[in-house]
Amino acid sequence: VKFEPVPGVPVPAETDKARLLQMRDLTRGFAVERTHPEHGKEAMRLMAHPVFRYTSPQTKTLDGAIFVFADETTDPEAYLVLEASGGDKPIWQFAFARMNIVEFRAEYKGELVWNVKAVDWATVYDRNEPYAIVREKPPRGLDRKP
Repeated sequence: VKFEPVPGVPVPAETDKARLLQMRDLTRGFAVERTHPEHGKEAMRLMAHPVFRYTSPQTKTLDGAIFVFADETTDPEAYLVLEASGGDKPIWQFAFARMNIVEFRAEYKGELVWNVKAVDWATVYDRNEPYAIVREKPPRGLDRKP
């Protein structure tokens, strides 16, 4: 994933609880749409709570969370990763990861911030294309938050 600063937002709050409230507020500015070959364009639904929250002193990540954009059920289609990182003066950053081979586009407050074209399964399995892989255990250096 590639992180970009979230434009025009306040600095990360001091406490875990306040940062979670900030993250949930920030997510409301994002919208994700997928283009499915059989169903056309479909807006994805943001799930209200993050599926994972973390911190990483090694990467100077004060706080981070992964939010899910799902289809009409609760099937994850795209992940929004929000991080408060940057050492002494952390800023909010975001990145997206796909969980489907179809085309996706995401906007933040009406501006395009992410767009990926459809890929075939052979490309995904051959690891030539970035693709989300969910792990049961966090990678080394990431500590799960309560």
